[in-house]
Amino acid sequence: ITAAGRKELRTWLREPPTTFETRDEGLLKLFFADALPQQDAVNTLRTMREHHLDTAERLRQIEPKAMAAGGYPLMVLRGGIEYSEWHADWCERMQRQLLAEAEEEAS
Repeated sequence: ITAAGRKELRTWLREPPTTFETRDEGLLKLFFADALPQQDAVNTLRTMREHHLDTAERLRQIEPKAMAAGGYPLMVLRGGIEYSEWHADWCERMQRQLLAEAEEEAS
């Protein structure tokens, strides 16, 4: 990195974050899931959960190297692991909720 590049990087790093964005096709599909039978929403949640569990596992495989290096990259990695685990748990809770609702409707 050049001296000018390092200066620009430091300037950018000191600016407060302005973009907070999450894009998740599964959430978009879930938002519009009323257009399909409820089982399709359950399947979407199952797929989303599996994806987030896979992501958490891949990130955990990186963790030993990140621990050796320490610092902010480790902090960000752990944030990614925790977010992925949280999202997987959320998907499971929503899936159970949908199945319970379907069971109540069937009774």
